[in-house]
Amino acid sequence: MEAGFRFDDRYRLERRIGSARVWCGWDELLDRRVVVRFVGDARPSPALRRHVQVRARSVARLSHPGVARIYDYGEVMPPGGGVRPYVVSEMVAGESLEERLGRAGLGAAEAVAVCERVAEALAAAHAEGIAHGGLTADDVRLVDGGVKLLGFEREVAGASVAEDLAALRTIMGRCSAGGAEVLDGLRERCRSNAVSSAEVADALAEARERAERAERAERAAWAERDVPAPAPVPPRRRSSRRSRLVTLVAAAALVAVAAVPLATVTETLRVSAPMDGAAVPPEVYRRSSPTPSEAPTAETPAETPAETPSEDPTPEEPEDSADAPRDDITAEALERTLRSINIGLERGEIRPHVGNLLATRAGLLLNQVSAGQDQDVGRQVAVLRAIIAQRTPHDITPERALRLSGPLREISTVRLTTARTPG
Repeated sequence: MEAGFRFDDRYRLERRIGSARVWCGWDELLDRRVVVRFVGDARPSPALRRHVQVRARSVARLSHPGVARIYDYGEVMPPGGGVRPYVVSEMVAGESLEERLGRAGLGAAEAVAVCERVAEALAAAHAEGIAHGGLTADDVRLVDGGVKLLGFEREVAGASVAEDLAALRTIMGRCSAGGAEVLDGLRERCRSNAVSSAEVADALAEARERAERAERAERAAWAERDVPAPAPVPPRRRSSRRSRLVTLVAAAALVAVAAVPLATVTETLRVSAPMDGAAVPPEVYRRSSPTPSEAPTAETPAETPAETPSEDPTPEEPEDSADAPRDDITAEALERTLRSINIGLERGEIRPHVGNLLATRAGLLLNQVSAGQDQDVGRQVAVLRAIIAQRTPHDITPERALRLSGPLREISTVRLTTARTPG
């Protein structure tokens, strides 16, 4: 078989997927992308052809959101001769569980939820007398709202429910490595011959609810305990407008964290309004050092004369005007980041505990920049960007993550290009 091969007046092969037998194809009749799996060698036995046909017919009758659908079965004569049975199935987009576990571990509640969905899909298949027979983490696709199991159309001889439960036990063990210890106890239940996949799914559902309650309680406790007060800002560089903005935005973010129930936070990707937090370079300008008449003084009545200067022979170090544009750009970008966090919380595009963490870090960093304490800004911006990059779409939608990353990337660029030259 070669790319471009067309058969049955509707299917066209595009490229191989993983092995020589599996292809990404195009259904010209229904105008959709499909998976085409060829079975056996060029001359499979009549028994194998019959087995694949019966299995494809059985799986095609299975209607469950957690199982990839079977569209068609047929036999084709390839250019080299012979007969090749084939099965056409649904093309499922998304990351495999194998890829996800290799990239980053799952949180406790998410790990239990994934295993629950796998068990539910297996239970639906077992109820119809169908066993997978070769399930691995690579056959589990993470999709919006759950998972989909691939590979039911394979020509697995002697597939059994016991093999599927053993495979589920293996998947649970790999998911529990991310901290979902609750899965360890449930794995032992899969060893019993008396347990069914439906019973395992019910137990996982109860475990998921407990894990979600514990996670919500932990987040609430974290929000009350670990939000530090902003660092004090020295009067010399205080910006009243900026300080008010930081206070209002941080307060709005914390109110959103308390007001938005976790159950209402969307778990699906959504299309939002035009980028409110996109990186738009602000105007770069240079400030001169403040004159004595412009310098802020202590809060005294208007008629009270200014205090006599200290007799300390060491004069106050003038503000470094070369860093003023860089600090202003940094502060402006942080203000846009805080506004974007607040909007993301209001729209449900950021989970409350993640928004709380980002708002706290960005607010404290903005206060430090306003106070001239900018020696650690680069590292803290890198931490913020890493938090955003490592979160899943369930924590921050990709669109919101893009809006948050723009201003932070702008800070990294401007601080790199305007770095101080050692004296």
